[in-house]
This record gives sequence, structure tokens and C-alpha cells, in this order.
Amino acid sequence: MLDKVVIRHGDHLPETLLPLQRAFRRLQSELLEHMAKEDQVLFPFIVALEAGEPLPIADARRWIQSPIAAMEADHAEAGRALVFIRSVTDGFAPPEWACPTFRGLYYGLAQLEADMHLHVHLENNVLFPRAARLTSTAAGSAGAGV
Repeated sequence: MLDKVVIRHGDHLPETLLPLQRAFRRLQSELLEHMAKEDQVLFPFIVALEAGEPLPIADARRWIQSPIAAMEADHAEAGRALVFIRSVTDGFAPPEWACPTFRGLYYGLAQLEADMHLHVHLENNVLFPRAARLTSTAAGSAGAGV
């Protein structure tokens, strides 16, 4: 949708739409990488913790700090991108002359921001602290260690 709006209206609002497109593409790429790291590294470890499975890491409490810190750093970077996107779109307020696609784009960006705030809150304030707490109870069940 963003690419369509840029093609149609980019000449009218180059100071808005071109920086928005660059920021969105960068955010999209970073989020895809972030989710892959979560799915491949952190979440399987947390699932094992939740299930009470023996862990292949001798010091799970110390180990988990690194991926959690990386995820929180990614969250902070995404937050900065969303602040920029909100700013460049004037708070997701489309111009009065905006077509339905343009209006839908800004609505979708506002929804993305809201969804991201919820995602970050749940991970940073619920999931990650819970996982860190679980590592202390799992310490006695760790395997040979990596």
C-alpha cells in the first residue's frame, strides 16, 4: 500500500512519503530479522523452560540475558522508527485530499504502532521477566552446558 501511495502521490509530498518509505522498509527488514531470532533462539528456549525440560546450557540464567538484551535493543530501535514514522506523517493525519488508499495507509501505520507497543510491552514486561525468573528454578536441571 505504501509503494502504491508513493507512486501515485510521491511527487506531491516527497518530503513526507519518501522518508516514510525508507523508514518503513528499514523497520520491516529489522522486524523480520527480529522475529527470526526470536523464533529460532529465544522462544524455543523459553518453551523448554516453561515445559520444565532439561536445558543444554549450564548457566541458563546468565545465558538468557544476552538474547533478552538483544531483543530489547531491537524493540528500542523499532520504537525510534515508529516515532519517526508518526512524526513524518504528522501523527498519521493524511492530507484532506488523500485518496482512500492513502487514508488506509495512515490508518494501517497507526495500527502497526499500536500493535508494536503492545508487543513490546508484553515481551519486555511480562515474557522476558518471567523467562528470567524461570531460569533460576531451572538452574538445577541444566545439562552438561554449552
